[in-house]
Amino acid sequence: MSEKNRDKKSTWALLISIVALLLCLLVLALWVFEVMPHSVIAPDSFIGACVSLLAVVVTLAVGSQIVNIMEVKSTQKACEGKVKQVETELNGMLTDIKNQQEAIEEDKNHNLHIHHYSLAMLAEMHKSYPSAIHYYIGALLFGMKMKESLENEKNVIQRIRFCLSRCNDLTSFPVKFREKLKKNDAEIRTMSNYRWIKEEYEPLFEEFMTKILEK
Repeated sequence: MSEKNRDKKSTWALLISIVALLLCLLVLALWVFEVMPHSVIAPDSFIGACVSLLAVVVTLAVGSQIVNIMEVKSTQKACEGKVKQVETELNGMLTDIKNQQEAIEEDKNHNLHIHHYSLAMLAEMHKSYPSAIHYYIGALLFGMKMKESLENEKNVIQRIRFCLSRCNDLTSFPVKFREKLKKNDAEIRTMSNYRWIKEEYEPLFEEFMTKILEK
């Protein structure tokens, strides 16, 4: 309903209320000043006419209220429909945002996997085998975090085994790498797909930890 129509209906309702009030006051005044006994119209007829008029006014007022109630219900249904539409659109937007966040997270894990694997290969080429193992473990972690795995875990474990075979019994290893290594290892062990590599990974990691020394 437009604002103009609401104003018109409010004006009519106010006018009807004023008319009804004036008629009531008129009947009261005629009764008090005893005009009716001097009139050519019989009192019963006059009162009957007033009552009929008041009944018409009341009927109009009741009818107006019924129309208003119907319009309120209609407006309420329209609002409920709009609310449901907004909720549906909002849920769709939230789903899209969630999907985008998951895609971003997947891309991040993929890029970090490639990044760590590249650093590990570079360290291996320079025969810096402890650092290579550190980066291979990082590559393993981010590869396992991916929902669509590259299935590179077996290859990474093979590279770790190779690098470990090239390490001396006591190998110096930076403290900052050591702490990061422990953190990555702890996170790898919490992954749901850890059970597939556990048997091969754990002995390699424990052997590596026994060989490295802090600088």
